[in-house]
Amino acid sequence: MKKAGQPWEKAKAFDNSCPLSGFIPAAEFTGDPQNTTLGLSVNGEQRQQGTTADMIHKIVPLIAYMSKFFYPQGR
Repeated sequence: MKKAGQPWEKAKAFDNSCPLSGFIPAAEFTGDPQNTTLGLSVNGEQRQQGTTADMIHKIVPLIAYMSKFFYPQGR
């Protein structure tokens, strides 16, 4: 896909590819999706931290767009 000019996300994260982390089911999420802290830890060491308020795109339209390429399924 990358050779076809697709963004890295679509080229590397497709249905049945390797997941990186667990996700919080929408029914269990109680915060404001547009102002939520996100972080990345590797072996217990925090490597990144930010908030969804700093994102260029709003969460709901972003999920709608990604759903065109990835099948959103709960576990």
